[in-house]
Amino acid sequence: MARLAFALLGTPQITLDGSPPRFESDKVRALLIYLAANARRAYARETLVDLLWPELPARAARHNLSQALFNLRRAIGDQTAAPPFLRITRETIQFNPAADYSLDLDAFTTLLAACDAHGHRHIETCAACAQRLADAVALYRGDLLAELTLADSVGFDEWALLEREHYRRRMMRALTLLATFHEQRGAYARAGDYARRQLALDSWCEEAYRRMMRMLMLAGQRRAALEEYERCRKQLAQDLGVEPEAETIALYRRILEPDALSRGEELLALPSERRHNLPPPPTRFVGREDELAQLADLLANGACRLLTIAGPGGIGKTRLALQAAAQQIEAFAAGVCYVPLAGLRQPEHLASAIADALELPSSPDQAAAERLLAGLRDQEVLLVLDNLEHLLAGVDVVTMILARAPRVTILATSRERLNVQHEWLFEPGGLPVPAADSPPAVNTSGAVELFVESARRVQASFAPSPEDLVAIVHICRLVEGLPLAIELAASWTRLLSCAEIAAEIGHSLEFLTTSLRDVPPRHRSLRAVFDHSWALLDDDERRTFSRLSVFRGGFRREQAESVASASLQQLAALMDKSLLHKTIVGRYDLHELARQYAATRLQMAGAEAAVRDRHRSAMLALADQAEAELTGPNQEAWLARLEEERDNLREALRSAIEQGAPETALRLAGALWRFWDMHGYFAEARRWLEQVLGLSICSVTPAVRLKVLNGAGTLARRQSDYARASTFFEAGLELSRAAGERFWTAVLLNGLGLVARRQGKSACAAGLFEESLALSRELANWRGVAAALGNLGSLARSEGDLSRAAALQEECLTLSRRLGDKRGIAEDLNNLAVVLDAQGRRARATELQQESLALYRGLGDQYGIALLLYNLGSRARQAGALDEAGATLAESLAIYHGLGEAVGCIECLEQLAAIAAGQDGAICAATLLGAAEQQREILSAPRPPSIQVDFDCAAGAIRSLLAPEVFDEAWAHGRAMTLGQALAAAAASALSQSPA
Repeated sequence: MARLAFALLGTPQITLDGSPPRFESDKVRALLIYLAANARRAYARETLVDLLWPELPARAARHNLSQALFNLRRAIGDQTAAPPFLRITRETIQFNPAADYSLDLDAFTTLLAACDAHGHRHIETCAACAQRLADAVALYRGDLLAELTLADSVGFDEWALLEREHYRRRMMRALTLLATFHEQRGAYARAGDYARRQLALDSWCEEAYRRMMRMLMLAGQRRAALEEYERCRKQLAQDLGVEPEAETIALYRRILEPDALSRGEELLALPSERRHNLPPPPTRFVGREDELAQLADLLANGACRLLTIAGPGGIGKTRLALQAAAQQIEAFAAGVCYVPLAGLRQPEHLASAIADALELPSSPDQAAAERLLAGLRDQEVLLVLDNLEHLLAGVDVVTMILARAPRVTILATSRERLNVQHEWLFEPGGLPVPAADSPPAVNTSGAVELFVESARRVQASFAPSPEDLVAIVHICRLVEGLPLAIELAASWTRLLSCAEIAAEIGHSLEFLTTSLRDVPPRHRSLRAVFDHSWALLDDDERRTFSRLSVFRGGFRREQAESVASASLQQLAALMDKSLLHKTIVGRYDLHELARQYAATRLQMAGAEAAVRDRHRSAMLALADQAEAELTGPNQEAWLARLEEERDNLREALRSAIEQGAPETALRLAGALWRFWDMHGYFAEARRWLEQVLGLSICSVTPAVRLKVLNGAGTLARRQSDYARASTFFEAGLELSRAAGERFWTAVLLNGLGLVARRQGKSACAAGLFEESLALSRELANWRGVAAALGNLGSLARSEGDLSRAAALQEECLTLSRRLGDKRGIAEDLNNLAVVLDAQGRRARATELQQESLALYRGLGDQYGIALLLYNLGSRARQAGALDEAGATLAESLAIYHGLGEAVGCIECLEQLAAIAAGQDGAICAATLLGAAEQQREILSAPRPPSIQVDFDCAAGAIRSLLAPEVFDEAWAHGRAMTLGQALAAAAASALSQSPA
């Protein structure tokens, strides 16, 4: 099995089974590094394009990414790795965390995290932790990705810079802990070595200079200690123009004292242990290394003196704050003070609670605030104020501390932001959850790891099977990585299977509960968590919060106003209270569990029906507006808008069907079918369309029903279900003629013609297209004219009349350009290119098809992309470029298979068979041809004449390569395959040449 090894701390080194792969460029190498360093994340292709090729036009940048992925897969042997190193879909790219690889960053982080989990005090006295730290610093050969820069990729260089600083900080802290460990044991030379490594990383680190001075003195080297001080002083003066810190100067003066050598450790001992009152962690801290690093950066920023970790109940605010505080004990001269406030009921007692936690002396004639401020005035301390949300009326105590105790830093947790001037906000999300289509594994996701560890606390023998892991990922996704919900769910593993737990969560929020006595009442169930948040809302906020539950997948501000009567101020208030968040694209959204709770409150208030009616009306208005735009020049923007609202549109359809609004359901489905078609949601669309056609509706106009029948027929045809497609088209044609709907008569005639053509009934198809064309011309329906002309052109080309085909396609393309219909233009460019190719004008044909492919990609039209890839792959095969052809056709096959487009899959099978024969795979080729022939018979989908000629040539060539009995056996084996088995065989034959 191939193994990739990454050593990125220092000059990057990558090896494949011990040897460095040959990358075509630094961009290819950088792409692999970026994906491997972030292996838990699947990246959208657009994100990687913006990262590595920000200055290029979109089309060129996407091409560069595809080429880089192709080169990368070849360099690392991704085609033969089991499992592959990369997970690639048509939308995302991810380094496979289940692949066989090693990454020094992971090892470095794991070693440090194992020490962090025990707390700072433990690390300084634990030999095992010291060994882990030593192993970690041994991995650090130098700064991350030293000497690797991409001059024209600012985004990559910025990412590398931030990551470099992150790992350098962690290295500095590890060196500090190791030096302290050895100094406390009298191993002064070892401690000095670690201090020297710190100075090599940061020549301004006075702590390391002071340690060097101490170690040299304790080793009896007074002159060397004084020289170390002089080096420090010169370095700071030269680089920063400052003098050493007071502590450094004081140490220097102590060294100058005549009896310094004889007083030794008494004079130079480490500062006394810094105090803290942090409670011991109840469980191991899981995940969130990045968030801990961000908190450390913020707490190290002198301008950030009030940092609020704000988030909904159960997100893990307290656990995160305690872990962050544990890492800060050394950073504050007076240490860390934890102030738990959940049990405090009166805001006026806040000052007393903080003073008591600090163990400040009290006086009967001194007010609590005065006592607190007097005790804090000269202290450098980190105050952790936990659960402040119900005490906001007393927040003036916090601002008073900040104003009068300048060395105090406050780390607060709250469900609601404090909303004061000094506040910096940190909003943690849920734990990382694996992508839905990725094979789950323990320890590759913080959420999965937390579930497994929590389950083992109630059932020590818990060992998840692969099926369990799939269910665990589903659970973690259902609760969006919410730590408390994951722990509550895991507590049920002693009674239920993981699949049963997932089903229960989907049914009811009430399921997530625990009976543990040492869990605070507000955290014993998710309902209790949300009840607590609900109690903090005023009446208007409660109404708004409950009404927003009808949205799925988020919403825009104007939608919240029209559906939920939500003002901007109310949205802001719910965000402040951590019940609502704003996404990076500017949409608002509720956590799924909060949405379930809010929905229950909406039902209890008896307002659900009215709010859902407004939601359906808003979605129908959007769909109607978009429908008119999906055939014009603004297609891309409106497709993106509908994609953004896809979950809301589904919810509106579901509620319309289930809650007695059939006319709305029919109108919605009719307005949306083209969107579903263009974005490749064939199977889902057919379910919706057939469901609404089965509703009993008397009040809609024939045109609405005809629109749905046409959509259902088109999508059935896309999936090669010709019998069903004909049923819908014929029912629509009967209705349109009876109702005098001539526009729809022309449309449905065209649809029937396409079915007839696919079934090899060319004469019938021609008659239907001609009738549709004549009717569309009469109605001046130029889009219908263009569709009929294009189909007649394709029919002429398949029958060998290339001059007529070219003329018809040129006319069709001119019309589509005039209409601004990008999808029509893409289709016409491809059709014209096929004619030009048949005429021998292959270079021009390739240009047109590349232009067509770019248009289809811009629209996200999966069917069109698959078709163009098929045509380009077919041409590459005919030109002898078998590797390129196999790669392109494999991508086309994958898309067709995902769409359920059987005929497209069969055509790819036939092309891949011809490629296999040219690559010494004649038996495989014969098998694929047999499978293709059988599937065509099942579907009643004969080959058009133009394809039949190519097929006969390929079949003859394959037959000539094999003995007759071998060919017949392979052919029969193929005919016995299901379509799925044949596709798997085809994918395997193309895998070694398949690009990203």
